[in-house]
Amino acid sequence: MDRSPGDVAPLVLGWPLRGFVMARNSPARRVPSHGTHLMGTIYSIDLIPVDARGRAAPWTWRTALATEAPEEFVGFGAPVMAPCPGRVVIVHDGEPDHRARRSQLALIP
Repeated sequence: MDRSPGDVAPLVLGWPLRGFVMARNSPARRVPSHGTHLMGTIYSIDLIPVDARGRAAPWTWRTALATEAPEEFVGFGAPVMAPCPGRVVIVHDGEPDHRARRSQLALIP
């Protein structure tokens, strides 16, 4: 195949997570996908690591009534891979992990 100097090879992106993943809040449901045009979230998709049964965490009484520790979730602490080669130019760490709220009752407080 003949290529001119201006031709660019397609950039093949890798999947950033390993194992089973569920995609949520995608642009297929609505635009903007997260209810805002701010900070690059208009077309974002949430990728949620799940177990083989499709669950992000076990369902317990806390799920329905209270908050849950982040360590209970399948994806907590799992590595996130870069989708393509690159160079890290800045890093921020030290934000506390917040407790999860998966029910309307847990949102009340």
